[in-house]
Amino acid sequence: MGSVTGLTKQQEADFTWFLENRKFLFEKYGYSFIVIENKIVIKVYEGFDDAVELKALDEMYKIKEAGTYIVQGLTEDENYYGAVRCANYFI
Repeated sequence: MGSVTGLTKQQEADFTWFLENRKFLFEKYGYSFIVIENKIVIKVYEGFDDAVELKALDEMYKIKEAGTYIVQGLTEDENYYGAVRCANYFI
């Protein structure tokens, strides 16, 4: 697996952890968006609307330093990664 450009080392490690644990995380949280920091799920957003409206990013940005976490969409599709770099607000 190649590098995910633009992510901090911590975000890169969290993204790699996500990919390695995606199936388990999907079984546990289903279709949702999760906030991962230091390989720990710290928040779960149940709906796509929260991500589309950037509620997850806005909320996390107020309580966490940018570059210390990722917001990741969960789906059954193994080809969907949807990594979010919080400082740039992209999915």
